[in-house]
Amino acid sequence: MPEQGGWVYQGRQFHMWFGHGTKPQDAPSEKNGLGSLDERVRILGSTAIAGLPQSKRHHAAASFDGPTLDRLVETMRAWVGKLSLGHVDFAARFFGRPANSLVVEHLRRSAEIIAGAATRAQMRDATDEFAAGMMAVGLDGWRRFLTDAHERATATAFVQSIKDNARPSYSMPSDPFEVFTPGSPENKTFTRGTEHVLRELGRVFNNENRDDTGPPVPDATSGEKTRGPTTQWVKPGGMAEADRDFDDMHPKDVRPLAKGGRVGELPDGRMIVVRPYSKGGRPTLEIQDGRKRSKVRYE
Repeated sequence: MPEQGGWVYQGRQFHMWFGHGTKPQDAPSEKNGLGSLDERVRILGSTAIAGLPQSKRHHAAASFDGPTLDRLVETMRAWVGKLSLGHVDFAARFFGRPANSLVVEHLRRSAEIIAGAATRAQMRDATDEFAAGMMAVGLDGWRRFLTDAHERATATAFVQSIKDNARPSYSMPSDPFEVFTPGSPENKTFTRGTEHVLRELGRVFNNENRDDTGPPVPDATSGEKTRGPTTQWVKPGGMAEADRDFDDMHPKDVRPLAKGGRVGELPDGRMIVVRPYSKGGRPTLEIQDGRKRSKVRYE
């Protein structure tokens, strides 16, 4: 029988996860291992109470409800994805705290363990580190801390995606001063890429929503009005400009269309399509947001 002060006994007592053949219906079996990273994080959140001192287990922060578990999963997924960062950079990016903070030490260690946890003993160690991190934060401020950590993790992931996707759009020429030559191809490419990244960064850090009233691409002007949720725009430049605008949006999972053109997914989940044709015969870039459509016709 497990020792009453041990982690296994506590987990059984508080969650019925280990004892008498009972456990949550979706919990992975011993035969199949501990499941995916998301499943392991959910187990960690559900059993974190076992790692807290006896006197703290009745605190409201000791229990993770559904939305809190969802935030924890997304947050730790981001932490695990960036464990390759140096400790100082990791602390600054995800916590805004010095690297020697006990909060950073315990929570990063918990992420490191759970990233590759394959045994109950490793899950116990991850839980102990996580609970120590909660105590270092302070249970009274834990919910607020987790909300802030979630916002940092998800915002960081989005901004990092912008940085990663922006790199292919511009490469330094052999003569760097060509970048600053007005009208040069290098100058135009550098300017387009920089303006796009700055717009996206401004929207993220200022917590702005998308502006659906403005043109979907730079320098487009209003086109023919429609009765439905579709807006139309016009812009000079033909298919070459349509392709450049498509690339400047940095879509992912880009694939070719059977009749020409490409389709991809924007970082915010909208679909973007560029075609060399339309009903009027003009190249078209289309952004799809549910039933809404923004179409740019290129003259």
